[in-house]
Amino acid sequence: VYTSGTTGAPKGVMLTHSNLWWTCRHTEKIFAGKTTNARTVSYLPLSHIAERMLSHLLQIYYGMQTWFAESLDTVADDIKACQPTYFFAVPRVWEKFHAGIETRLSEAGPDDRKTKLALKAIEVGRRVSEAEQAAIAAGGQLRDAKIPVGDKLRHALLDKLVLSRIRDALGLGKCNLPASASAPMHEELMWFWHSIGVKIVEGYGQSEDNGPTTFNLPDSPRIGSVGRPLDGVQVKIAEDGEILVKGGNVTPGYYKDEQASRELFDPDGWMRSGDIGDLDELGFLKITDRKKDIIITAAGKNIAPQEIEGAIQSHSLISQVVVLGDRRPFLTALVTLDVDRARAWGTDFGIGPDIAGIAKHERTLKELEAAVNDVNKSRARAEGIRKIRVLDRDFLQEHNEITPTMKVKRRRIAELYVDIIEEMYAPGTPETAAVEAPTTT
Repeated sequence: VYTSGTTGAPKGVMLTHSNLWWTCRHTEKIFAGKTTNARTVSYLPLSHIAERMLSHLLQIYYGMQTWFAESLDTVADDIKACQPTYFFAVPRVWEKFHAGIETRLSEAGPDDRKTKLALKAIEVGRRVSEAEQAAIAAGGQLRDAKIPVGDKLRHALLDKLVLSRIRDALGLGKCNLPASASAPMHEELMWFWHSIGVKIVEGYGQSEDNGPTTFNLPDSPRIGSVGRPLDGVQVKIAEDGEILVKGGNVTPGYYKDEQASRELFDPDGWMRSGDIGDLDELGFLKITDRKKDIIITAAGKNIAPQEIEGAIQSHSLISQVVVLGDRRPFLTALVTLDVDRARAWGTDFGIGPDIAGIAKHERTLKELEAAVNDVNKSRARAEGIRKIRVLDRDFLQEHNEITPTMKVKRRRIAELYVDIIEEMYAPGTPETAAVEAPTTT
C-alpha cells in the first residue's frame, strides 16, 4: 500500500499477511456486538489503507457487507439506500454533511417552527453529550453520564421527534458505529455530531501500521482525542514529542527502499510515526501536528500549524486553510471557500453565486479577516496570522493539491503557490486580499 504523499514522494509500505490478520483480530473490541447483519458504504479509493481495512479486509474477517457507491457524486444517495450500520468518513465528508444540515436550517429561517424545534433539540443534545463526556473524562463510559432528569426526558422526546429524523434523512438512522480518521476533526464539529446522536469515534494511524494505531471505543469516545492504543499496540511519546509505535500491525519496511526503512525505526525498534502528540492520564492520544509540518519562524519559534488551521477552518464559509511561515518573520495563510456555503452566502447578500466573485467581494474579505482575528486573539503573538489570501477556487485533486482522502499536500501547495506566498511577505501588501489560484497542473 502506498502512502498518500502529503509530505513527500509516496512510499510503498509492505504489509504482510500476518500484519493484516493481526490487525483484524485486534479490532474486536471496536466491533463487539456490531457485526450481525452489518453493512457499510465504500466510496474512497481502495488503495488507501483505511478504506482497504474498513471496506474489504474487515468484511472478510467478520462476514459483513460492503455496498459500493456508484460515484462520489452519488454518495449521499447511496448511504440512504444502504442504511449502513457502520460508516467511515474523513473529516471533510462529515463537514459537508454538517454544511448541508446548516444550509437547510438557514433556508427555513430562524422564526420557522421546525427550525426552532431542531435548534432546541440540538441544544439539549449538546447538554447530554457534555454529561457523557464528563463521565468519560472521569474514566467511565457513555452510560455512566449523570444527566439531569429534565434533560433526560426532554432529550428522549426531542430525539424521537427531531434528531432521529435528521439521522434518518442522512441515511444514518441505523448507524451504530460512525467513524472518522485520516485527518484531525475539529472539536466543534465533533460536538455537533454527538449532539444529534451520531456518536462519531475518531481514530488515528497510518499505512505503516496497517491503519489503526489508536481508536476510540463506541462506549467511551472522548471528543478531542483519537482514542487509546488498539489492543496489543504500544504507544509512547519520544522526548521531542513524536509518537512511537510497536505492535503486530507494524510494517517490516518500505518496498525496495532500505534507507527509508532504516529511518522508520528508532534503535529500540519503535516505529517513528512522524506525528507529534500527547497521551493524557487515561491513555487517550491527542495529535498535535505532523513533525515535518512544524513551522520554525525566523525568530526560532516552533509552531504547530494544524491547530491554528483547525480553529480558522471552523468558520462556516471556509473549506481549507494552509498556514505558512517556515523561516519567515510572521505567519500567513491561504484560505479557500466552501462552495455550497459560499454560494448561499453570496445569494443572501446579493453578491451572486460565482465563487470567484464571492471570494473577492469586500464583505467576504471582511468576514474572513474578522474570523482570523478572532482566532489570533486566543493565541500568542508569534502564532497570529498577519496576512491571508482568499483563493477563487478550492484545492483540487486533479491539480495534485489534495489526496484522495482530501488531505492537503503542503509541499505541492508551497511550490504551486510560491508567487502568491512571496507577495504576502513583500512590504506594503494588504493584510487580506483575494487572488486567482494557479491554473498549471
